[in-house]
Amino acid sequence: GAALMHDDVGRRMANLAACPSRICLIPPRTPAQRPSPKETAPVTIAPTTPVPAESIRTYARLAGVLGLITVVAGGFGEVYVPDTLIVSGDPRATAQRILGNESLFRLGFASYLLEAVCDATLTMLFWVLVRPVHRNLAMLMVVFRVISTCGFGASQVLHFGALTTLLSDQTTSALQPVQRDAIAYLLLRIAGFGGTLFSTFYGLANVCFGWLVYRSGYIPRVFGVGIILTGGSFAVHTLLLILAPAYASGLLLATAAIAFIPFVTWLLVKGVDDDKVRRAVSGGTGRLIQD
Repeated sequence: GAALMHDDVGRRMANLAACPSRICLIPPRTPAQRPSPKETAPVTIAPTTPVPAESIRTYARLAGVLGLITVVAGGFGEVYVPDTLIVSGDPRATAQRILGNESLFRLGFASYLLEAVCDATLTMLFWVLVRPVHRNLAMLMVVFRVISTCGFGASQVLHFGALTTLLSDQTTSALQPVQRDAIAYLLLRIAGFGGTLFSTFYGLANVCFGWLVYRSGYIPRVFGVGIILTGGSFAVHTLLLILAPAYASGLLLATAAIAFIPFVTWLLVKGVDDDKVRRAVSGGTGRLIQD
């Protein structure tokens, strides 16, 4: 038995001596077992195909249509209806106007929903329009616009809650009419402040978008300057509303109509230049910024 064990140890020592790498448990592959070049070829990912100039032109015209719808729906739902129904500093008079014009209140909220749908679609269309300039900055614009739309939508829930409060006799039976009117008025005020607060992100999105428009080469630069000024005005208005409410003039928000309406009208009537877009997409214009 000792002799057999001695022979087995000897064979193992011989194998180790013949294999300096000391990895002899796995036998070497024969040429037939080695992987073929096809199996070891690196995987290649096809580059992203740029959007054709014709598609961008179509998106630009669609953005013009939705932009004008946004102006009309937003002007009715966010300006006309609140100015008609809300009496500043008088909860009772506001409640009477809302209850006496319930259909108008509901129509104003429906107009806001239409504006929100158009605005969400415009976010995608604007991204397609300016992503040849700088994809990452265009995506940052999308993020800011989405935050703004969602935040403003949340504030509008409180706005509609004012009507629900005034109509809910069963749930508010423990409250006096004066208290119920005050709660409804408070919801309207909070909704208005919330919408203004989240307009800061809308302003930042406009700054990004305006800069991309200015650098694009296929959209007139004057629109880019106007959109940047609009974005800055929105941000300044929100800061003033928080830090110095007496100086938060609504005229700062009027710049949106001055810059936005001509821009979307130009997109609808004239649109972008096909040749300039092709050069931009292919990197032909030296002013484009690479990612």
